[in-house]
Order: sequence, then C-alpha cells, then structure tokens
Amino acid sequence: METDDVSAEVARLTALGAKPVSRWLECHTLRAPGGPFTPLVWAMTNNPFVGM
Repeated sequence: METDDVSAEVARLTALGAKPVSRWLECHTLRAPGGPFTPLVWAMTNNPFVGM
C-alpha cells in the first residue's frame, strides 16, 4: 500500500485494529485484524529513495 503520509496512515490503520509487525526505514508492515500482512510505504512520487 502506498501513501503520501506514512505516519498518518499507520495511525489510521492501527486505530482500525491493525498491529505493527516490523519497520525498516520508512516502510512499515502491519498485520490486519483478519491476519494478512500489509506493507505500507511512501508513494513512489514522493519517495526520496527512488533513483538511488
């Protein structure tokens, strides 16, 4: 899942019941209430690591 505001999206999803599993740089992995994992990253248009 891509977002322009990772912190806000993590807060929104955890408020809905997702559980943080791991984090690496600005990439977060959350577990949805039903069990599947959801990776959450910056939208590619705003990602400072694109083109490195």
